[in-house]
Amino acid sequence: RIINTPTRGLGNQTLNQIRNCAQINRVSLWSAVEILLKNKTVSARAATSLAAFINMIDEFDHNHDKEHLHPLFEDVIERTGLKDHYQKEPPEKALTRLENLDELLNAAETFVKSQEDDAIGMTALASFLAQVSLDQGERSSDKDIPCVQLMTLHSAKGLEFPYVFLVGMEQGLFPHQNSMDDPEKLQEERRLCYVGITRAEKQLYMTYATSRRIRGRTQGCMPSKFLREIPQKLVHQIQGNIFTTQISYSSGFSTQEVSPYAQYSPGVMVKHNVFGDGVVLEQSGQGDYTQIMVEFKQHGPKILAAKFAKLELI
Repeated sequence: RIINTPTRGLGNQTLNQIRNCAQINRVSLWSAVEILLKNKTVSARAATSLAAFINMIDEFDHNHDKEHLHPLFEDVIERTGLKDHYQKEPPEKALTRLENLDELLNAAETFVKSQEDDAIGMTALASFLAQVSLDQGERSSDKDIPCVQLMTLHSAKGLEFPYVFLVGMEQGLFPHQNSMDDPEKLQEERRLCYVGITRAEKQLYMTYATSRRIRGRTQGCMPSKFLREIPQKLVHQIQGNIFTTQISYSSGFSTQEVSPYAQYSPGVMVKHNVFGDGVVLEQSGQGDYTQIMVEFKQHGPKILAAKFAKLELI
């Protein structure tokens, strides 16, 4: 499938030659290409394309145990021309495929960080592929037991479930960054969000991340504008306070004072008189020395002294 996708100037005649050679000699398609090149039985143009393809794959094979997964995958995506190939497809299809490539890079980065240096004596690539195979096996088994069904919003149309989880409710993700400045695209995504909301018969959970790995880098996230458009009387908001001081009780009934800045917990939307709207990423320090990291929509991440920041909750 990959030999002429993206197109490498190989016609059906050359591809048929490869298949016929493999059948006659009872060898793999890869070996058939090597035979045809050695015997010079394909056109000069086809030979050039096939030789370039063979050399590229050989280089990937030679380097796979010398490079970290993330740069290796980036190199493969770049040199095979997959991004340019997908960008020529219809916009919606292209977007999905490009996002899949980004997710592959994220998965590679996450996998490497989760592995020990001496894990099972395998190369990082072999270990990654083995893990992917195990994951696929787990997902395809036990189909008859109760389970959580994962699906896209498009495929959920017409279906209903007692409990529904809409995840990734973040600016730039849903709505997508390509729709932010296009009223028609934004409205289409708003309708799609409505579809997801109305799939729930009993309860609906909508979640967002305060940070996310995108193309191998951690970036702060802002809650989706669609969340703010839901009437507040219909919403029960749950937010973690993992960076704030909690009240604690001991056998002596003593208590620890709650931070005066506890309301600025990760994920909370705030407004600054200079930097504008943003989302709290984390909080550190205590009392007058409390610092708050905020990802501002227009100015990026800033670390502010809570005592002087004069942040307003949105």
